[in-house]
Amino acid sequence: MPDPFTRLSAQGWVWNAANAAGCIDGLFYSVSADRKTIWFETGAEMDLGGVKTDRGAYRVLGQGPQSIDMAMEQEWRRDDTGDLVWWRLIFVTAETFVWVRSDWHFPQATKPLTACAPIG
Repeated sequence: MPDPFTRLSAQGWVWNAANAAGCIDGLFYSVSADRKTIWFETGAEMDLGGVKTDRGAYRVLGQGPQSIDMAMEQEWRRDDTGDLVWWRLIFVTAETFVWVRSDWHFPQATKPLTACAPIG
């Protein structure tokens, strides 16, 4: 199975598996050559630390065979001790991944994102 950076950037991802056929509301990730930065585009406006945008970036903190640890640029969420949270992206299968926040306890995670392919 390809490494998590290759899998993440090879296709788009959707929160709702029903949208996978056309990548409706898809998220798209690209990875820097040195694998220290991951950029994302949502195609929809979001609030990122008080800034309205449709894109953002993560600083890579580390990786495992099926995961990538990242800190979001302009992160505003904090844990109970006041530290900024970081995120672990974990591939559950080759076609799905979840996010786990640094202050969440296993098995708490986001709902899975599903691989998708844009039409056209």
